[in-house]
Amino acid sequence: PENAAGLLRSCLPDDIASQVDWMSLQLTNASHVDPSAEWRHSDLVFTTRIHGRDAVIYVLLEHQSSPDPLMALRMLTYVTRIWESYLRDNPAASRIPAVLPVVVYSGSTRWQAPTRVLDLVDLEDGAKPSFAPYLPNLSFVLDDLAAQGEDQLRRRPLPTAAMLSALSLLAFPHRE
Repeated sequence: PENAAGLLRSCLPDDIASQVDWMSLQLTNASHVDPSAEWRHSDLVFTTRIHGRDAVIYVLLEHQSSPDPLMALRMLTYVTRIWESYLRDNPAASRIPAVLPVVVYSGSTRWQAPTRVLDLVDLEDGAKPSFAPYLPNLSFVLDDLAAQGEDQLRRRPLPTAAMLSALSLLAFPHRE
């Protein structure tokens, strides 16, 4: 959790990172990646507290040389699975915890795919405002290591183990 907290603090927007109770961050043993996609994705599910309420930070490590054009939809699926699991474990619940989806991408090219589900919906741009309230619009936080380079990563305030992991992902991106 300490290494994850350092990595997440460095990639989350400041207004979100400042609200997370980093001392309560705990790694769970859950995984929500489809077995058929395990060769190109691995995930980490952390529970935490935000203003005294349960929350989840879902981190997907993208092990492909190029971005998945449907990643936003995949993340929506994983977030939904987290909520379904929560409701199975808490059958009396009438609310669900916040789930913050994060993709850490270490491919050989910069990320170019949409990071919002709404951007995947095939509508004219002029029609989207009318339909937007009725369509899913999940966005995910993208930590694009390919866009940052070694110097930027070295300037991140990370624990040593997290720094070594990030630099190794950058130095040895997965090649399909």
